[in-house]
Amino acid sequence: MSTQLTKSLRGLQVGNANDIDTTLFCAICNLLLHKPIQLLCCGTRLCRWCSKKNLSDSEPFVCPFCQTKLPQKQELADRGVERVLNRVITLCYSCSWTGSYKDYLNHLQEYHADIECANCHEHFFSINSMEEHAEEICEYRCVQSEFSLSIEESNTACSCESKTVSNTSTQLTSKHNQSKTNNEFNLCRSEASKLLNTNSSIVFPFHLDQTDINSLFSMYSTLFKTTQVGYSFILRVCSTKDSANQNQQYLSVFISLVRGEFDQLLVFPFPYTIFLYLCDQSGQGKHIISAIKPDSNELALSRPSSEKNDEIGVMNFCPLNCINEAGSIYFKDNVFLIRVFIDFLDTGPTPFQFETVT
Repeated sequence: MSTQLTKSLRGLQVGNANDIDTTLFCAICNLLLHKPIQLLCCGTRLCRWCSKKNLSDSEPFVCPFCQTKLPQKQELADRGVERVLNRVITLCYSCSWTGSYKDYLNHLQEYHADIECANCHEHFFSINSMEEHAEEICEYRCVQSEFSLSIEESNTACSCESKTVSNTSTQLTSKHNQSKTNNEFNLCRSEASKLLNTNSSIVFPFHLDQTDINSLFSMYSTLFKTTQVGYSFILRVCSTKDSANQNQQYLSVFISLVRGEFDQLLVFPFPYTIFLYLCDQSGQGKHIISAIKPDSNELALSRPSSEKNDEIGVMNFCPLNCINEAGSIYFKDNVFLIRVFIDFLDTGPTPFQFETVT
């Protein structure tokens, strides 16, 4: 593949670049912005993945565009320019198709997705999209923790006393009917619900005494809602064991849709990606992240017909020693933090990379 072609496939190439406002192009790949972010120090706009792959995360951060020196890189998803982009008319770089920016993304994925993920063989229209998928979303990717553990999110079969697994992919639905678990759910259900914050996320602290951290555990969050009239959810974390190696324990994270007062007004199956984070409490941004992608055939994401749906989530989210080893950046004052981020705007999992979590 030639150098010129490789560069053109990194971002969002269009056939009518000269007709589009230059402020809508990435300052790194020089192509039309895709999932735009803005550097807070100077307002420079970049593709999210161009920023992640090309700008150093070292501390202190020196902006290559304005030379400002900061304790760390600071950027935010650019919602304003995203709205502007959605009004842009684009011409396909490879065929005669023309239409809106949003429809162009769908067109590229349908007709020009020629780049393949080596792990799952899904196809993408740009190298950026493929790399983003392979490193952050792919169900078969490897995630590195601070302790250099390779966590392969694959079809590993595991067992846990409080549930049975009803499928074998990374997005696993579990049913648990034991009275103890149901009582815990009913107790959490009775507490006042919480709302997502303005960043469409919420952080739940889970407390574990040192004497309990190596034992099997299961804990619920409080009920939370996307808005006062939105979707209702509840989170559960538990320890699990590998059926092939009973000495290897994992942290597993599940989420359930709970029946809500306004469900008849909402779209089902639930149509948005849910990101789950085990939060790095050291401020280094080394969160362990996994995604639950929308699936129209997944019953766990359908409109609840009972008190709550079956769970969906990530079995073996990470080895339990990520939180029980001495000096863990994920376990502080006997508490680990799980963030839930619902990606309503399809921005990807990184808005909170360097946010200090308390």
